[in-house]
Amino acid sequence: MVWIGNPKFLVSVDALIFNAENACLLFNHPYRQDYTWGLPGGYLKRGEHPQSAIQREVFEESGLEIQVIKLLDTTMSEKHRRITLIYLAEIVGEVKFTPSVEVSEFGFFPADHLPDLFPNQKALIQKYSRQP
Repeated sequence: MVWIGNPKFLVSVDALIFNAENACLLFNHPYRQDYTWGLPGGYLKRGEHPQSAIQREVFEESGLEIQVIKLLDTTMSEKHRRITLIYLAEIVGEVKFTPSVEVSEFGFFPADHLPDLFPNQKALIQKYSRQP
């Protein structure tokens, strides 16, 4: 009966991907009412490894292939009952974006000129934008 006292959380993954100019990759999610721009990411499928999940999510949403470099951070939202793993990643090969149902466009933004996005994502970008 241990599970009764233990809250269950969804697990999601986000990617911080910086280009040579230290600008961060963001996706425009037109289905959102607020904060349409955001980090690439999504939820894990049952039994899926988090690194595989972020690679799958980025590819499904944009057609971009990425390589995970390392786990940078974790965040938790008790309100949304979600734990998010934040990975540093890089694009593999050519930057060739393919719009999807979830993502209409992408862009690279410097940390000091970010579009309107979730405050926690803005803080993460600013925290890690100077990271080698």
